[in-house]
Amino acid sequence: MSGIVYRTNNPSAWGNGQGSDLAAAQIDMNFWILYSSILALQDHALTTENQIDYFSVVGGQMFVTMMNHQVFGPFTLPVASWTFRGQWEPATSYAPMDVVTENNSVYLVLFAHISAATFDAGANDGDGHNFYGLMITSSTGSGLPDGGTIGQVLQVLDNGSPTGAPITQWTNLPRLIGVFIPGAVALENQLLFQFVCVEEMTFPIGLTGSEAYALFPPTRDQIYDFYKNGAFIGSVEFTPSPETAIFTFSEAVTCLAGDRITMYGPASPGPDPHMQDISITLVATLP
Repeated sequence: MSGIVYRTNNPSAWGNGQGSDLAAAQIDMNFWILYSSILALQDHALTTENQIDYFSVVGGQMFVTMMNHQVFGPFTLPVASWTFRGQWEPATSYAPMDVVTENNSVYLVLFAHISAATFDAGANDGDGHNFYGLMITSSTGSGLPDGGTIGQVLQVLDNGSPTGAPITQWTNLPRLIGVFIPGAVALENQLLFQFVCVEEMTFPIGLTGSEAYALFPPTRDQIYDFYKNGAFIGSVEFTPSPETAIFTFSEAVTCLAGDRITMYGPASPGPDPHMQDISITLVATLP
């Protein structure tokens, strides 16, 4: 460092010294130079141009960019690496990040240990270090439940919380068809709704799950008919008291892509002008 006086010679470090003891004034000057340099470094560290501006990560490398555009790095980021060990085995040495399977579940080894004779998901060393952490488990055992047909999905009816086993069933996906008819229906046999199927679907007997509602109910029974490609397939009846809607589908109706479902207003004696704002949701199932 410029200005500092040394007593001895050291060519690989500070170079030549004066060869004699330093005077008190020389020692004080050396201290002053070092002290001033430290203050300068502190002052520079407090300036905004030497603060961290942002971090950036490229792949597994991190870079630190300062506000004066100086860049530090790359710094290699640590990466957690799992070791898949397969089925859990007794009397086996396991290390952290090992992954094992047992009883249709997958566990991550959290603490190094030698496994016991039998598996215990809550095993630990007695000092609070659990050996295993549950990652994923299968509530259906080694495979899916028996039954089911092509296109069906497994539906959870009850998740069994907190201690019971989940209750599941095979079911067909629903297809919902909604229609809203504002105001009152004016004409007898008026076409009110037309739907063109784009996929195969089946309307169940009695249109189970379907709903119909009139914001202003009729003063007399009103029957609306449904047709498939012009052939009658069923109806919905609105009644004044109690305010109910009853679907009549004597058999299941399967439609293919391109089939048309239509609905018509009441025939003679015609629609009730008191009945207004009709909402109908038809529920079909996919194969």
